[in-house]
Amino acid sequence: MLTVEDHALFKAYYQNNSSYYIRLLEKYLEGQKHSFNVSALLLSVLFVSYRKMYGWLLMLYLINLGGSILIDHLYLHLELTDDSYRAAESVYGLILALIAASFTNSIYIGRSIKHMQQIRRSTDDHEERLEMARKKGGVDWVGPFIILILIFFVYDQF
Repeated sequence: MLTVEDHALFKAYYQNNSSYYIRLLEKYLEGQKHSFNVSALLLSVLFVSYRKMYGWLLMLYLINLGGSILIDHLYLHLELTDDSYRAAESVYGLILALIAASFTNSIYIGRSIKHMQQIRRSTDDHEERLEMARKKGGVDWVGPFIILILIFFVYDQF
């Protein structure tokens, strides 16, 4: 069970949609560590960067890159048709989106707990803790904006 201070600190950390994440945090602390995030399914890398989950963003990128290289390799060496290639890409994209949607919440909640432990160790002052929670957590519109620019730039090249 969260204390009043815990609730305030996590609310400052999560900022947007904090009540949703605090409910997930309480379930996480009770042992229910996995949940499905529809926003992560539909927006994937945009959502992950919005929540400042840059390590998870890099992991998703590397998984996507590895799968794309594998599909390209199969396309070239097995002489797949263009339709088979597009189908394989679509199925792989769906699988990756489902992975992101299945793990993003538990990674985010676990990360918030670690950040909160760091914040608590660094100061006893409640106001200072709140400010640190806002800075460590929260949301960022710059990351999704940069990703959108990169996506448009890459698609413009093809």
